[in-house]
Amino acid sequence: EARTNAEKSETLAWSFFPPKPATSSVPTNHTYPPPINYTSTVTREWITRMIGKLKLYKAAGPDEISNSVLINCSDTLVDYLYFIFSAIPRLNAYYDGWLEWITAVLRKVRRSRYDLAKSFRPIALLCMFGKLFTGMLAEDVVFVCEKYELLPAT
Repeated sequence: EARTNAEKSETLAWSFFPPKPATSSVPTNHTYPPPINYTSTVTREWITRMIGKLKLYKAAGPDEISNSVLINCSDTLVDYLYFIFSAIPRLNAYYDGWLEWITAVLRKVRRSRYDLAKSFRPIALLCMFGKLFTGMLAEDVVFVCEKYELLPAT
């Protein structure tokens, strides 16, 4: 049983981030299909739509920019974000500051015992602009997977 904060943090870290498996599940000498010729295009409308999906009053990440700021100032920010987000793939550059995050540990509600690691869950508080851009990337990956049938049917 963990008693000190150091012991508790070690237990939670092991529970949330278990060690990597010793062997890989990727088949050796696998033959992959040819690459897909696809290029994504960032648009102001896409950025505006992604901002519209954000929820107000969520906790901010390390950049301390809340969703509320982006939602309420989107008319002003969309043009700037358009040029920044368009430059990322063109220049093959990504701002390192957007890679930072804070992992917060929250209690799961209605648990009988809070001395067990499974009674807690981690959440990641991401930098706002990085979160917005990676959300766009995720949408794009889903689109490509569906369009080119890259995943097996479920």
